[in-house]
Amino acid sequence: MTSCMHRRGIRDALRSVMLSLCLVLALAQAPAEDVPEADDAPVAPVLTPAGDLAAPEVPTQPPQDPKKWPRILLTGGAGVAGAGAALGAMYLFSDVRTRVNGTGASFDIVFGTAALGSVLVAGVALAVHQALGGRGEPALAALASVACLMVTALAVSAAQVDQTTGALMVAAIGALPAAISVTAVLEATGALSRGRAPAW
Repeated sequence: MTSCMHRRGIRDALRSVMLSLCLVLALAQAPAEDVPEADDAPVAPVLTPAGDLAAPEVPTQPPQDPKKWPRILLTGGAGVAGAGAALGAMYLFSDVRTRVNGTGASFDIVFGTAALGSVLVAGVALAVHQALGGRGEPALAALASVACLMVTALAVSAAQVDQTTGALMVAAIGALPAAISVTAVLEATGALSRGRAPAW
């Protein structure tokens, strides 16, 4: 009698455990939380194709240098002033030589003015040009100055005028073309060498 009751108790306990397991399995099979509808899902950003974008305009020329024209005018003026300084120096040297030796006429101040003027025109113009932010080839500028003033000196010498008048004519006639040539050479070579180190 007692063993029958003991077996019935074990059977009831096993039945309750089985019911609990079935309940747990049934709950585990329940559907998960509702998936949000497509309207609530995050929307990916719309990307514009690269071909539809307007490319920024690239400037075809470098920006204009605001100092360009003042630099050109002042460089040319400095070259003309250099020729005037050369003329004054030659007159002074000729006067001193005449007083000391008495043979001042033997010194050719026409070509002396042309030689000193070529150096001063190129040198003073180059100094002003670089002080105003320019750059260029000084050797080519000096050659341009020498060419202009020496050609002028040859022409004046062929005219067979006196030394004083000849020196004045060299400075007056040759100064402007020499200054223009030096300025043009400095500007042209400076534009070509932009982006590189200064030539001098």
